Amino acid sequence: MLNKTKKVVLFCIPHAGGNSSIFNKWSGYMPDNIIFKPIELSGRGKRLNEKLDTSFEGMVGDVFNSIKKIMVNFDMDYYIFGHSMGAWIVLELLYYFKEYHLLYPKGVILSGNIPPCFYHKSDPPLHLLPDKIFLEEVSKLGGISGKIIKEKQFVEYFVPIIKNDFKLIENYYFQQKQEKFPVKSLICSGKDDKFRVKDLVQWENYFIDKCSISLFKGGHFYIDDNIASLCNQIKDFIYM
Repeated sequence: MLNKTKKVVLFCIPHAGGNSSIFNKWSGYMPDNIIFKPIELSGRGKRLNEKLDTSFEGMVGDVFNSIKKIMVNFDMDYYIFGHSMGAWIVLELLYYFKEYHLLYPKGVILSGNIPPCFYHKSDPPLHLLPDKIFLEEVSKLGGISGKIIKEKQFVEYFVPIIKNDFKLIENYYFQQKQEKFPVKSLICSGKDDKFRVKDLVQWENYFIDKCSISLFKGGHFYIDDNIASLCNQIKDFIYM
């Protein structure tokens, strides 16, 4: 069990179309000894003036460099949370840490997704749909109201970002590897999301130790309505 006064860093990676602001409320639920570091993906939020990534691998590499740059200033254990698309980024980061012989995170929290090798891609790909139909399909996941997708300013800002993210996801080819990671893992999901427990346990194929699974009230964007309970679960996971 980790000393509860010991400082750790917690990186958080957003879902497709998301930016670091989705984690703004989390800091109020985290103790001072958990140094909270939301990751901003290129082309949105605080990095809006930068170009969007052109491949999923490029996005992972960008996040990898961001984490490396931050960790230069911290000589302590760290953890990584990723929701939906962010969960796949976390998995690929582990392969980067292995390839570059860098210290693994002490633990990862994989939220709102299953391993990429079990994912069934849409046919036709969602990112090729006309904007109106694309937004209607994406809104079925939750997290976007039917009212806001009709607002021109929102559509002009949001659609290029989320369509690009879906393009990266739908063109992403996951290369299955044999090794399992010596990293503890927590798998989180909404009870009403499309993923069942039997799907979520497939994450155990990637870790030496058994995964812990936590289910929360809600669907794919359960993270928006369960901030306190999710943060408490993450704190318990870090210090267990």
